[in-house]
Amino acid sequence: MMNENILQWNVRGLKNNEEGLQRIIRYKQPMVIALQETHLLPGKKYHLRGFSCVSREIHPEPGGRAHGGVALYINEKFKYDKLTLHTEIQAIAIKIKTPLEMILCNIYLPDRRWHHTEIKRIIDQLPRPCLILGDFNSDNTMWGSETTDSRGDRIEDIIDEYGMVLLNNGNPTYISIYTGRFSAIDLSFACPSIAASLSWNTLNDEYNSDHVPIIIETTIRNTLYTPAIRYNLRKDDWKTFTSALNISDMSGDVERDVHILTENVKQAAEHSVPKTGGTPIRRKGVPWWTEECKAANKEKKRALKKLKRSLTVRLGSTLSERREQRNGIPQGSVLSVTLFAIVVNGIVDGIEPAMMISLYVDDAAIYGYGIDLEEVGRRVQTAIDKMVVNTERIGFSFSAEKTRAVHFGRLRREHNPPQLRMWNEALGYADRSRFLGMIFDEKLRWQPHIVNIEVQCKRVINLLRYLSNFMWGAEREELMTLFKTLLCQKFFYGCMAYGSARRTRLKKLDRIYMQGLRLVTGAFRTSPLDSIV
Repeated sequence: MMNENILQWNVRGLKNNEEGLQRIIRYKQPMVIALQETHLLPGKKYHLRGFSCVSREIHPEPGGRAHGGVALYINEKFKYDKLTLHTEIQAIAIKIKTPLEMILCNIYLPDRRWHHTEIKRIIDQLPRPCLILGDFNSDNTMWGSETTDSRGDRIEDIIDEYGMVLLNNGNPTYISIYTGRFSAIDLSFACPSIAASLSWNTLNDEYNSDHVPIIIETTIRNTLYTPAIRYNLRKDDWKTFTSALNISDMSGDVERDVHILTENVKQAAEHSVPKTGGTPIRRKGVPWWTEECKAANKEKKRALKKLKRSLTVRLGSTLSERREQRNGIPQGSVLSVTLFAIVVNGIVDGIEPAMMISLYVDDAAIYGYGIDLEEVGRRVQTAIDKMVVNTERIGFSFSAEKTRAVHFGRLRREHNPPQLRMWNEALGYADRSRFLGMIFDEKLRWQPHIVNIEVQCKRVINLLRYLSNFMWGAEREELMTLFKTLLCQKFFYGCMAYGSARRTRLKKLDRIYMQGLRLVTGAFRTSPLDSIV
């Protein structure tokens, strides 16, 4: 028994990638296949064995090549109805009839200008619940892209306005063949009532396309054939059967007598004839397995872990000699963090008091300030050298590649920060650095950190929207607990520092806070905050 799934893919030419599509079908056996950029001419259908097809092609310019196009292929064991959409956008929709009945809408938005009202017009035509998927050519950090463009902002607003749940998990879905840059432009979002029944993930291969295939797994079960229950007449007890069978109570009514006789035969056979089939075959346990065997097996596994505390190093196809690990603690031990903190606590010994140092487990930061950049650089370099000596003494070492320097200041005149070195390697300067979850930019305007909070909180909003479904969602008290735990703690962490940012930047977080508060309280999207708090 396995779950049915939906394949979503910008195939970039159906005929060109026929082999890749067939491989995915054999591997995943999808219930529905949603394809974008089929590159088929109008009237030229592509048939997949075992699937029915609903498609929409684009008329090319005279003498032009086929481009665009969307298609939905439905496994023939599922019934469906085609829906008519009144739109100029490349979009098609069906109503698939399964135990999880829903509307599937497949959309392809080329990389050009479009108005958000066109997408809203399509969603308004769809019955509920619906699953919308396709290639939207829209970047947004909310669903995994590195940047956010205007199209991504519009799609995000539409998802918020209709209360949809974004299914994307942040994995990239597109790789540019020109720059090699990864982004996420293939989206899937659904109504909250069915979002709990859908699981989104990507495959590990592009299959000759520039888009990664997406698998949306559903809770619909692909049930296997179960054999009917039969009576094993070879092991019957006829004496018990005949004595238990009562056929004397007959009325002369054929229909009634047949029913009575059938029930009497079933009752007599229930106690005298064994049954076969209809149940899975289970492996019987061996009779000699006891609690002592179980305890001995547990001790054997524990000893095996100690025996395997050795290591080898692989370089290419060459393996080093096996070396036994004589010190240290097992990976994942509850004492590892505490013992590590005790060991590294002395790496700041001997550093002059004028320097400020932050140390948390294996993350360390050294701060120095002053008017004379050369003097500040000298003091910071002395502190670095001292920490390097201290770490060598305990057998540790800092990574010069992972160490970055940031010069904080708002000087407008040209200036050169002091050169810092570690292990005789020059440390590079960065315009920002992350330390203990905070992103410090060189101007301390907190724009990168606020953007990072915004991205994280939007994902929490997506989760709250999914859990606040009025048909089966969580109670208000539970939602409020999640709101405080998952959303508020992201706002409060470090707010004493980034609270100095511009008010216009902080208002972005205010909007997200109010959006989450409206979700957990069940208020309207237009409800003022004063009426909720």
